[in-house]
Amino acid sequence: RVQARMKSAYSAWSKMRRKQVTLTELHDVLGLRIIFKPSQSGRLPTPHHWQRQAILCYRALEVVHRVYPPLLGRRIKDYVACPKQNGYQ
Repeated sequence: RVQARMKSAYSAWSKMRRKQVTLTELHDVLGLRIIFKPSQSGRLPTPHHWQRQAILCYRALEVVHRVYPPLLGRRIKDYVACPKQNGYQ
């Protein structure tokens, strides 16, 4: 499943004001989220299952970068390698 979201006008304005930047300098006005339905892990030992899931995530990122190349100097958050504290990966 693929989801896209746009930052709300108020959120963008608030961030622009807080960081003293223009709208073109905001790097997260549009976000793309790709959600995989995990395959059953019964076929592979758990560590190998999670490795395979991570590889699939990076392959999807590779496809996205072919269509939308990352901008130089802009950071990309890697929640696969570094999950958030709430478990979001």
